[in-house]
Parts: sequence; structure tokens; C-alpha cells
Amino acid sequence: MYVTAGSDWLVRKIEHILNYSKGQGLLIAADSNARSKTWYDTITNQRGKILEDFLTIYNLYIVNHNTEPTFETTRGSSYVDLTIVNSQLLRHVTDWMCGTQESCSDHKLLTFYLVMVRQDRPVDNTDYVGLRYIIKNEDYGRFEAILASNMMTTFNCENNNEGLEKIDEELCNKINFYEDVDELLNTAFSCITAACNNVFKVSRGAKHSIKKIAVSWWTEELTVLRKWTNALRRRYQRTTNNENLRQERKEKYFDGRR
Repeated sequence: MYVTAGSDWLVRKIEHILNYSKGQGLLIAADSNARSKTWYDTITNQRGKILEDFLTIYNLYIVNHNTEPTFETTRGSSYVDLTIVNSQLLRHVTDWMCGTQESCSDHKLLTFYLVMVRQDRPVDNTDYVGLRYIIKNEDYGRFEAILASNMMTTFNCENNNEGLEKIDEELCNKINFYEDVDELLNTAFSCITAACNNVFKVSRGAKHSIKKIAVSWWTEELTVLRKWTNALRRRYQRTTNNENLRQERKEKYFDGRR
């Protein structure tokens, strides 16, 4: 896929592909013209920011390694050529390499192996199936108040009566001292979930969908573990300045998927 237009075109194109590949393994090789430190570039441009958010929302993964620029001329270099996969193919793309063969182009050849699985073996599908809420504008005020109360109680805030801006400022200061990002994420997620359950009604359509798709052994604990695994994945992919730490987080992420 070669992208010459703006970032919106790239996002719409990938969305279009996703609609045709539901439940199937997906691999996209793209000259994205999107630059981001997430995939080892030296800068992050606007197109890169948009693509970062899009990949996170749709649980897509970049399998590029931190090797050398994928595009290089006498005027400069960048890492704009991306190999993108979904969760079904993440473990089946191996030995990704850049620039090992002459390409006769400013863009280097990207090579990898795609390890196929037997068709009679079920493919692991980690798409999230969870509750959907009916959200009304008139409920936002109560949701905000309950969420603020939950956060203040959980994080032991002192500025209880000084307005949301002061509470937000105190929470930001407390978060900066947290060493365990996973624990912080799970705690904040619990506060948000409790506020949603208290204020909003669950969509009846979502209940029907869950009853149809979910299995009997699925529990709330597994839902939390899935959120935790997604957080590990984001931590791993966004660690770009320390190769040892990136490898450590990569191993922790794959351990969390087991």
C-alpha cells in the first residue's frame, strides 16, 4: 500500500480493509509516509500521531524492528515503511529484516517469514467483547461527580472541595510517582467502570451480542487480564530509546498473553 494523500486517507483505507478481514489474519505492508518514534523514527509528525492512535484503537501491531531506516536518500532518511498485522498473525510473522537485499530504490526491501497454521486449528481471536452503555447528555454531570469521588477516595486526594481542576492537578502529581503502570491502569479502570455501572444503563443490544458470542467460562477477571495485556503491548511498542528495556517489556508482554 502506497500512501500519497493525507493521513485521513490512510486511516480510511485501513478501515476499509478491516471490514473485509473480520475474523481473518491481516497483514498490511505500507509505505505510510507517517513518521513516529513508536516505530523508531527520529521524529513524530501529525500523520504519525493519527496512525499511532488508529493502530491502538483497532488492536493492530507494527512488527518492524529497530534496525536501520527503511527509506534513505542523500537528503535524509526515515522509517515510513511499515509491516502491520492484527492479533491473529502477530505470532506468525518471524525474522523481520530490513535492507538485506538490493532494492534498486530509495526504499529498502523488507523481508519476513509468515508461518502458516493448519486450517483445522482454531485461530486465536482476541477482539474485545464487553459491555456497551447507553450514554445520555443529561447523565454526564452525575457520571463526572461519581468518577471524581471514586478517584479521590481511591488515590487518597486531599483537595476534596476545591474543584475539579485542583483535583485533576493533585491526581496528576500522584500519578507521576507511580512505578507500577499496570497497577495504576487497573485502578483507574476500576474507578471508571464503577462510575459507568452506577450512572449508565447497559445497552440491551450489547447484552444480546455478548450472549451470542461469549463463552460460559468468561469472567470479569479475564476481562481485567485482557486490559492488562493490552497495556503491556502498548508499553512494549512505545519503548524506543532503550533496547534492553524494550526487549524486557516485549518478553513480559508475550508472557502476559499466555
